[in-house]
Amino acid sequence: MSFSYVLAAAVLLGPLLLFYRYLTADRRRRAAALALPFPDTWRTLLATHVAFYNGLEPAERVRFEQGMQLFLARTRLTGIQTQVDDLTRVLTAAAAVIPVFGFPGWEYPTLHEVLIVPDGWQLETRADQEVLPLQGTLLGSVQRFQTSQYMRLSRAALVQGFADAEDRRNVGCTSLPTS
Repeated sequence: MSFSYVLAAAVLLGPLLLFYRYLTADRRRRAAALALPFPDTWRTLLATHVAFYNGLEPAERVRFEQGMQLFLARTRLTGIQTQVDDLTRVLTAAAAVIPVFGFPGWEYPTLHEVLIVPDGWQLETRADQEVLPLQGTLLGSVQRFQTSQYMRLSRAALVQGFADAEDRRNVGCTSLPTS
């Protein structure tokens, strides 16, 4: 008799525990990301390549770094025919934080992956398409896949975008989704 009670309790509590872990996964991921120290090599890369970061007060720099950590904890970066090194990781995360820095706590809720490609690309056109894709060479684009979005981003354009802080042509900052 007692074995059947234990079995019934396990059958009832098991799904509840799984549901609880599902509901709290984002909170646990955020806490784990913020518990890690911000790498000194990333801080050096930010100071060298990101003019926006250099213009921040020390407290704002900490918030910027935390925003980067949260973005990278939530969003997978995948290299397509290129490696995702620390510079690519830092510049991609900085490009995600800069446009929303004035809105504390705001994140990209539906962006789950950024595909890093070596250079620009052109979308394939088919004769049977009702709506033609964008023409010309693309350096960054956001596309939907089921209930989430992914972004393709040219590594060369990302690096170039941070090389000149005055030209306002940073593909990483302008290609991210707003919803």
